[in-house]
Order: sequence, then structure tokens, then C-alpha cells
Amino acid sequence: MKKKITFYDKIEEDLILRDHLAIERTRLANETALLAYLRTGLFLISVGLTFIKIEEFKGIAVIGWICIPLSFIFIGFGIFRFIRLNTQIKKVYKKQA
Repeated sequence: MKKKITFYDKIEEDLILRDHLAIERTRLANETALLAYLRTGLFLISVGLTFIKIEEFKGIAVIGWICIPLSFIFIGFGIFRFIRLNTQIKKVYKKQA
């Protein structure tokens, strides 16, 4: 089984201030992306429930039932990406300690 090599595994020298600031920007962007995934998931849940509850158009309820599982996929994928990038960032700080 091949080991997955990431950019952070190749860092060997000490980080300078510019590198620390770049890591902090990456951390903030990671949090922003997580919030965007959560917002999209919550939007899909609300749209799905709205489409399911509309009684005049029964055919649109199918779209609602598709939106509900899709929202959980978005939320799960966002959390997965957040955790994965967070662990890679923590590896950089552990190498510096």
C-alpha cells in the first residue's frame, strides 16, 4: 500500500513569519469552507422539506426526497475535508516543536 505524500510532509526547514501567516490563512479558509458546506446542506434540507410539503404539485416531492440525502452528503463531505486539512496543518506545527 502506497503512503499518501502531502505537501506538509515535505517541510523540513523552520517556518518564517510569512509561512505562519499563510498557515493561519489556510486555517481560516478551511473554516470558511466548512461553514459553506454546512450552509449548503441546511439549504438543501429546507428546500427538500419545502418541496415535500407542497401539496399542489405532487411530482416535485421527488426532488425534495433527493435533496434530503444530498444535504447529508454535503455536510459529511465538508466535515471530512475540514478534519483532513486540520490534521495536516497540525502536522506542520508538530514538526516545528
